Amino acid sequence: MAKTLRGAGLVLVWGILIWAADDLSAGQATPPPRDGAFSLIVVPSGYDDQGILAVQMKWVCEHADEMDVALVVHTGDITKDNTQAEWSRVDESLAQIEGKVPYLVVAGNHESFVTEGKHVGTRDTCRFNNHLPIAHFADKPWCGGCLDGASENMFFLHNPSDRMIEILIHALQSC
Repeated sequence: MAKTLRGAGLVLVWGILIWAADDLSAGQATPPPRDGAFSLIVVPSGYDDQGILAVQMKWVCEHADEMDVALVVHTGDITKDNTQAEWSRVDESLAQIEGKVPYLVVAGNHESFVTEGKHVGTRDTCRFNNHLPIAHFADKPWCGGCLDGASENMFFLHNPSDRMIEILIHALQSC
């Protein structure tokens, strides 16, 4: 019973986070800080606008300190066609927050079942793992590990600013 309640709580938390993030776009001012508050930023799929990730990560960098950003989570489909050119833009965009804010990218279907713009019938996460290798995250204190050495199955355990809370996020490969 407790496990069911915890799972429902996680779904509720994600729903609240996504709802709250919907009211704040990259062009709006940040909310006023509250004592003990921190931010978890959820970045949705942006595959229809490949330039948006750079704008979003720039905004995160500019506001990370004032909002006490604990973690940035990209929900997947960070590319549209899973091309090398798209991954180069992803690398450049994420470099803006590298070393400043912990982040996790979930592998969406566009990173798993699309190669060079063509849908394929079998899973291929080679580009995802090449550009976001587990070795890149392994030495980070918030990286908990992964399943089978694959980045698309990482989990992150984070205690933002040594607070009395732990954040557990498990990125599972898309089915």
